[in-house]
Amino acid sequence: MIEPEEVCVVGSCNETAERAHLLTKATLPKRQWDNPVFYIYLCRRHHFESHQIGVETFCAKYGFSIELERARKALFSNR
Repeated sequence: MIEPEEVCVVGSCNETAERAHLLTKATLPKRQWDNPVFYIYLCRRHHFESHQIGVETFCAKYGFSIELERARKALFSNR
């Protein structure tokens, strides 16, 4: 889902971005898919990279570990 008003949050990339879930959709209840705590905006290149190296490694590499931890805590508090 591309939302043109959003840009990639990685450094100075600033490319048009799409939602990239921090946790797999399979672990999220469907009602939480649109909850902004569970995603960040990434361009296609960075979104692909996150899948190639894994979200944990990607978040550590680009400084999104806090967002990942927040998503994990939110997931367990919503169960």
